[in-house]
Amino acid sequence: RCAWIMFLPVFHALLLYLLSSSLFSSSDEMKDEYLTKRFSNKQLAENIVHHYKRTPTLRILARHPFFCWILATVFDRCFQYQGYGTNPPRLTQFLIHIMIIQTNRRLRFYYGKAENELKWTDTEKKLLTKMAKLAFKMLERNTNVFYEEEVKELGLSLTEVVVFSGLCTEVCPPVPGRRTFCFIHYTFQEFMASLYVFLMFYLESKNILDSGSLPKHLTLGKSAAGLVKCAVVKTLSLPLGRYEMFLRYLCGLLSSACYFTLLRGFLYPHNSPKVTGLDVAQQQLEQAIHTATADRVDNLKECLREMIQDDD
Repeated sequence: RCAWIMFLPVFHALLLYLLSSSLFSSSDEMKDEYLTKRFSNKQLAENIVHHYKRTPTLRILARHPFFCWILATVFDRCFQYQGYGTNPPRLTQFLIHIMIIQTNRRLRFYYGKAENELKWTDTEKKLLTKMAKLAFKMLERNTNVFYEEEVKELGLSLTEVVVFSGLCTEVCPPVPGRRTFCFIHYTFQEFMASLYVFLMFYLESKNILDSGSLPKHLTLGKSAAGLVKCAVVKTLSLPLGRYEMFLRYLCGLLSSACYFTLLRGFLYPHNSPKVTGLDVAQQQLEQAIHTATADRVDNLKECLREMIQDDD
C-alpha cells in the first residue's frame, strides 16, 4: 500500500537545508521538532513521531537527515490508510523505499530521465544485484568497509557504486593511501546482503546459505522453509549480533508486501510469481522461537513479525 514512493524534486532543497542546519548532529528533540513542523496537520505529525520511535533501529536512523526525511515521506503516505499504525513499523519495507528512491534519483540526476521515464533496465538490476553480492561478502567476512579492487572484481564502476547509486560513501581509510568505502549505514549493508540471498532464491532457485551440512529433510530443498531454516541455523551458530538483522531482513523480504508489492516491476517483472510454502517457513521460525536461548528470542520474534505482519 505504500509502494508509491518515487523521487520527489523537493528532496534536494530539503536535504541541503538539513545538512546545513544543526539538525545533522542535534538531539532527538530537534529531530522531532523538524518532523512536527513539516506537517500542518499536528495529529499526523504526532502520529509519525510516535510511530517511528516504536522501532529502535528507526530511532537510530532518524539521526541522519536523509533517513529523517524518508521517515516523514513514507509515514505521511501510510497514515492516509485507515487503521495504519496499529503495529510497529517494519524495517524491511523502509529500507526498500530507500533503495528505490536513490536508484530513481540516480536515473533522474545522472542520466537525465524524466519522472515518467524512471523504468529500471537490466543496468539498474545488475548494479543493485552486484552491490547486494558485495554486501553479502562483507557480511560473511564480518566487515563494514570495502575497497576499490572489490568493486572492480564485480565488474562495476567505482563512480557508479560510490557516487551515482547514493547507497555508498567514502570513509577515512585506516591505511593511508588506500581508499575505503562503506554503505550509507551498516544496517543498510545487512539489508543488501539479505536482498542478494533473496534474489538468488527467488530468481535463480538457489539457496546460497545451504552449505550441505544440514540433513536434506531439514533444508527442504530450494524452498522458502529451507532458506529460512539455513538462515536461522547460521544466525544461531554465530555470536549474537553477527547475522541477527540479516535474518530479520531476509524474513521481511519473504513478505508479499515486500517482494510482491514493493519490488515487483523494479528488480523483476510484474508477472513474477508469488513465493510458495511460506506457512512452513513461518512454522520454522515459530519452532526456533520456542527452542532458542533467551538472548535470541526477541530478534526471532521480530523476524516473524517482519514476515507475517499485514497492516502496512
